[in-house]
Amino acid sequence: MLTWLRGTLSTCSFELVRSLTAQRLVLFGFLAAFPALIIVLIGISAGREGMQIPFMETLIILLVGLIGVLALLLTASTGVYSELEGKSWVYIACRPYGRVATVIGKYLAALVLSYGISLLAATLAVMAAQWRGNLPRPEYFWFVTAGLLFLACAVYAAMFTLIGTLFYRRAMVFCAAYMIVVEFMLANIPALIRGLTIRCHLQELAISGYGWIMPLQEEPYRLLYGEYPIWMNFTALALFISVTLGASAFFVMNREYVTGDET
Repeated sequence: MLTWLRGTLSTCSFELVRSLTAQRLVLFGFLAAFPALIIVLIGISAGREGMQIPFMETLIILLVGLIGVLALLLTASTGVYSELEGKSWVYIACRPYGRVATVIGKYLAALVLSYGISLLAATLAVMAAQWRGNLPRPEYFWFVTAGLLFLACAVYAAMFTLIGTLFYRRAMVFCAAYMIVVEFMLANIPALIRGLTIRCHLQELAISGYGWIMPLQEEPYRLLYGEYPIWMNFTALALFISVTLGASAFFVMNREYVTGDET
């Protein structure tokens, strides 16, 4: 157990240090600044027309959420494939608990990186929105957003880790397909299957934390989608993390990966 924990933390710290290159820092900085840039441009346009920007909170959440997903696609989906591509998988597979420690360590590194980028993006976006005076409670909004971002990054990083373990050659493609089919299409279906999506429970927690900020009115929304208690949302997200990481560890231990070119 101690060997596995040491290997997991070593993998996490190594991945974090390896990410601190000039090229990656520029890319991460651009991702973090993108929501604030969009809000500033919209604010300038609205200011010329003498209008206030409606649903600013929802706009910030959508933009920052998009940045978080992009960051996770870059960091969480390619864990196994990067080791196979770098010809280091044979060494990892021979070490005690090496496979599981690598997968979980890369998950933790992806969580830290994606959460850091998303939190910086949210901070800059809140500052940009407050510059136009469109957020009545910026400190409270930032605090709730920080908590929701951590939950979202933790759950989606676990899901992308599982997808990257199963479909390591086309991990980004399958992760993007999962987001479109499950988290966008199924999450909008007013049926019980919606409760099997991550977005459903994150959205319910967001409504509980922010208050009602949806463009739709609350009564017709509740008639269509119902309501989940807070404890059920937290329990569902915890189950998502534990089941997906457990499945990732199981598959990476019992699956044979091709480490050379097939002939």
